[in-house]
This record gives sequence, structure tokens and C-alpha cells, in this order.
Amino acid sequence: MSVNSGGRLLGALAAVGAMVALCAGCGSDDGPTVARTVTVTASTSTGSSVGGDPTAESTTDATTSGADTATAPATAALPAEPPTNGAPALCANTKVTGTVDVVHPSWGPTRVFTVLGKGIGPQPACILAVDGTGTIRWSFADNNGESRWAMAASAPDSNNNMFVTYNPGRYDGIIVLHPTADGFSPIGADYATGPLRYYYAELQGPDASGAYAIKESSNDCEPSCAGGTVTSKILRWNGSSYVG
Repeated sequence: MSVNSGGRLLGALAAVGAMVALCAGCGSDDGPTVARTVTVTASTSTGSSVGGDPTAESTTDATTSGADTATAPATAALPAEPPTNGAPALCANTKVTGTVDVVHPSWGPTRVFTVLGKGIGPQPACILAVDGTGTIRWSFADNNGESRWAMAASAPDSNNNMFVTYNPGRYDGIIVLHPTADGFSPIGADYATGPLRYYYAELQGPDASGAYAIKESSNDCEPSCAGGTVTSKILRWNGSSYVG
């Protein structure tokens, strides 16, 4: 082969190489292939619960370069419905009336449910704390017969207190739930001193610090309850109870 022939061959090969480079990605409707950063969203669902949403999930984004890599979510998905396993028998046939999400000091992300019986008239009621695995970690059952039973605030206040409104048939009351190492403290145990003690009561606030107070009223029923004098006082959190 002569020098001139060799030169012409090398030139032709170079031209072909250039055409190949220019046509990288030809024949694709998506245009040329380019280096890119791939963003992948990983989703995780936790357990299954009766009446729950099987599509409920918690997601997080992870950005990686040159590879499709999924990253697990930072927190587990919380159930849309409480499970039946572990629930008090008293509240087997109930409906969800409210939820509040909290981060419990012992077991982390938790959804607290208020549930009320589905029947007509005053019904049994429960409060159920369910963790990210779908396990009931704490419960509170009330068999006094409630006509109203729901969360009184959509989130804990600055004192980490949650509030449930109840009504046994005449006036609303407030139950206070404060987190403890093994669950929640419903401030006592009965109408006189316990969780149902704040009767004829409603939430006030939150104030500038993010704390709620409780407005508690009373009726002297003189000469009758319909014509009695109603007085009210404001109760504030002292670290262990609400006092006024």
C-alpha cells in the first residue's frame, strides 16, 4: 500500500469515527444518552391493619451519581387504622374519631387514636397508641358511655400534653395525656381526681409559648340547673397537673 493510499484510508476511518460520535443516540426518541444524576424514591409500608390503607407509605429521596440506589425512609409509616390485635375487648367494634402523631420517648414515632363505639347512644371508648410496626403499645378504655370522644387538639402542646374531648351526655370534658416511659399518664384514675376530672371544660389557647390551658366551669344549679349561675376558672399546667 502506498503512503498516499494509507493516508486516504486513515482519513476515511477518521471521518467514519466522527460520524459515529455525532450519531451517538441516533434512532432513539429520547435523544442522545447523557451522563445524569438519578433520583430514586424508596417507600416502605409497615404491617397491615384492619380497615387501614394498604397504600399508606413513608418516603424519602436519595440522590446518587451514576447508579440507581434506594435509601430506606427515615421513619416507618404509621397506620391509618389501629390494629385489632392488642386492642381492649371493650373497643372491638369502634370507629376512629381522631388521631395525633407524636414521637414517644421510649418507642419513637407513634400515632395515638381515639375510637368510639359504632352503636346508637352512649358508647364505650378507647385511646390507642400504635407504633411504626403497627403494634398497640398503650391503651386506655372508658366504659362510662360517651356520646363524644375525639382529639381536642391536632398536636401535643409545648408541655408535650395531648388532649381528648369526652362527653357523657351533658357537658364536654377534657382528658390530658402526658408521655411517660411506658406509655402515657392520663392524670389520675377517676372522675374525682383522674382523667375525667376536668368536666364541663374546654381547651384555651395555645398561648404564645405553645401551651394550652383548660377552662373549667361549674353550675350551682340554684334555683335550678337551667337557671343556675355558671362560674369559670382557668387551669394551667404545673408540671404534673392543671391547677387554677
